Amino acid sequence: NNVPLEISLYLTFYISALQTRKTVDVSTLGVLHATLNQLVDALTGLERILATPIPFSYSSHLWTVTLLYCAALPFQLWSTLEWFTIPANVIASCVFHGFLVTGEEIENPFGKLFCSE
Repeated sequence: NNVPLEISLYLTFYISALQTRKTVDVSTLGVLHATLNQLVDALTGLERILATPIPFSYSSHLWTVTLLYCAALPFQLWSTLEWFTIPANVIASCVFHGFLVTGEEIENPFGKLFCSE
């Protein structure tokens, strides 16, 4: 069910077939095996990233701190911006909200399609 792992298995069989046919010299076979091992190591690292979620406490802490900051922001801006504080606070809140949503999207870099859990 793991397509990249199946592809690496087929590549291993292909390299073995090249070795039995003696169409490739020994040094090239060593490079092919080493490169395939690096590919499987990279696949293992990516699957580890996919299976490791960001802790809920970290995400909730970011949301809480951002909401508190956006709630306190008008009091910080009033002395300099006066009535422009309202649109400035709305814009700043949208920007910070965008940062949080982007961070949640980065949590699952491969999308919902490949998540088998």
